[in-house]
Amino acid sequence: MAETIGIVQRLTIAPDWACTWIGPTPANTELLVVTDTSGVLRGNIVDALATALVSRREIKAGHADNNGEITYILIEPA
Repeated sequence: MAETIGIVQRLTIAPDWACTWIGPTPANTELLVVTDTSGVLRGNIVDALATALVSRREIKAGHADNNGEITYILIEPA
C-alpha cells in the first residue's frame, strides 16, 4: 500500500468520481482519484479532501501501489 503525502492543491468533483492533485507545491503533485459504487466511502473521502483543501492541511492519501484510487485519508490534528 502506497501513501501520497502533501497538501490538496486542487479538487475536481463530478457526480460519479472525484480527482485531486496532492503534493507539496502546485508544480509538484500526484493525481489521485476517488470512485466508489456505494457512494458512502466516496462521499466521506471527498468531504475530507474538501476540508483539507480549504484549511490547507497536509494529508496522507492511501492507495494501491499500482493505481491512484484513494482508499483512505489521514489528516493530522492541528
